[in-house]
Amino acid sequence: MTPRGSGRVFKRGARNWIAFYDGQGKERRESAGTKLDADGRRVPKSERDARDLLHDRLAAVHQGTWHGRTARRLTVKEALDGYTADLAARGRKSIDKIVSHLKPVRAAFDGERVLGLTIEMLNRYVAQRRAMYAASGTVT
Repeated sequence: MTPRGSGRVFKRGARNWIAFYDGQGKERRESAGTKLDADGRRVPKSERDARDLLHDRLAAVHQGTWHGRTARRLTVKEALDGYTADLAARGRKSIDKIVSHLKPVRAAFDGERVLGLTIEMLNRYVAQRRAMYAASGTVT
């Protein structure tokens, strides 16, 4: 018997699947996937491969580094749209100024995924803005 909270591996058709709880107490299910056999055909991954994947997912949940599919797909444009919509819903008076300051950020990172941003990308953006003699308050 496995301890509570350690997830599970189960079969669904020919494939192995994993189920575990994320940090918010919601059950997540994911296929263990397929691999190529010696003849080049796709075959379901073994139960051992599924257990390894489950172990990796649980470790990420416990470390706080696991992000669901929705978070992995969130773009900078969607995040900024949500931010400005929140400001408008709360009736902030400074929304026009903030939207104006976000225009260069949108131009630089519009198609990027939020979780794909790196420190190097942000430092490069700041350096480019400073090279264009942007005011410090609008850069950082």
